[in-house]
Amino acid sequence: MSETLPNENRVSLWRDRRMWLVAGVALAVRVGLLVAALGTGATLEYGGLAEAYTIPARNFLNVGIFSDAQGPPYTLDTYRTPGYPLVLAEIWKTAGDGNDLAVALVQIALSVLAVILIYAAMRQLAGRRAALVAGLLLALSGLSAALPCYVISDSLYQFSVALWLFLLVRYVGERSWGNLLALSAVAGLGLYVRPVGLLFPAVTAVAALANRGFYFLSGEPEKAENCGGRLGRRLGQAVVALLIPALVVFPWMMRNHQGADTWEMTTVASENLMRYRAARVMSLVEGIEFYTEARGKLAAMAAARTPTGATRGERVRIGRAVALEYMWAHPRETVRAFANGAVVLLLLPDRWTGPQLMGSDEKLEHVLNGPGGWWQKAKTVLGQYHNTTIVYMIYETAWLALVWLMALAGWLRLRRWGRVAASNALGLVLLCLMAATICPEAEPRLRAPLLIPLVMLAGAMWLRSTGRAVVREAGEPK
Repeated sequence: MSETLPNENRVSLWRDRRMWLVAGVALAVRVGLLVAALGTGATLEYGGLAEAYTIPARNFLNVGIFSDAQGPPYTLDTYRTPGYPLVLAEIWKTAGDGNDLAVALVQIALSVLAVILIYAAMRQLAGRRAALVAGLLLALSGLSAALPCYVISDSLYQFSVALWLFLLVRYVGERSWGNLLALSAVAGLGLYVRPVGLLFPAVTAVAALANRGFYFLSGEPEKAENCGGRLGRRLGQAVVALLIPALVVFPWMMRNHQGADTWEMTTVASENLMRYRAARVMSLVEGIEFYTEARGKLAAMAAARTPTGATRGERVRIGRAVALEYMWAHPRETVRAFANGAVVLLLLPDRWTGPQLMGSDEKLEHVLNGPGGWWQKAKTVLGQYHNTTIVYMIYETAWLALVWLMALAGWLRLRRWGRVAASNALGLVLLCLMAATICPEAEPRLRAPLLIPLVMLAGAMWLRSTGRAVVREAGEPK
């Protein structure tokens, strides 16, 4: 096993029939879902959320300003980062304004490339069998297949994460400055698509500091020792891993500071984590409607404190302060508001993706914040969906459970081999992923691009660990 694995990886990726099989499955599933959606007359725009991307894209395309304003004056938008809207603008510049089908086709291509990148990363890390498992799991994920059909940033971000993972595997294998610069640049560009990408420069820095490589799955464990080089070199690479993304995103932060009086990369966190959640708390405390009454009342409280001529940044900070004060004054309802969101995310992990392609009624706020226990709320939510949607969610939930079981099996086998450091590192990754999974603010469509490629890497370890266990039982030396 330890000798055959390097030989099989000498086969060119583009001559690897397993890779083409994985890519073919991924393409067929995604195109099939798009055709089915178009056949039902479903829209490819993700409800009102699509406007958060399409309006800035059109403004940039037509007037050259990244703004979420419906018309002049075009005030600078700080709510979202510009990565996806700029991609939309470029696609529409070529294919015609509002050509959602062209957007979907480009995103399907990116999604298939993401599957290929994960296959390539796993082939280098753990061999072609593990790569086949990882590739097929990602190719057959209902969530990953549905995301490209929407005018929404998830498939672009999933591609950027897959590219980052591929470069990370190359970097930890060679520790070259070229790989580090490419890896760090991709991490920085990913921040323009999703701010949650702040995690990736930190992971890159940790990988740079480590003095051991990730060869414990490759059949060449002797390479894992002292592959990082001298401490000074490792420290230098860790600093670069943090510095390059900061330099990449700094122009955008400077633009926000000069144009809107805020150093924040995005103000969406203020809206989602503070004012949005505070409105839910108020609806529980005062028995008022979430979307109109509670949010309007909080906005009025913030407006009463806002001086005339306040900058956009000042308004954001005042609104955030009002929301925090309200939640702090009502701790019990705050806990309940977060718990209500968490229970639905756990029971219905992918309710925002396939359902909209199939058609569904998703008026959930009155359910979450209304009377009754969690079980009754869950039944009420489920009752709103089309039967096809229920089947989709059952499939995707089963898929996610399978991946976690595979990852757990790989973790346990690593510990049995005595690879304590490797198993602890994997366990930490799994713990972080589980925490992200149950976070009430981590909507499934938001967490999917981050979780899926990482879970693929963890889950595919199960198959490689099975092979190692067979070898060990046959009497091969450790």
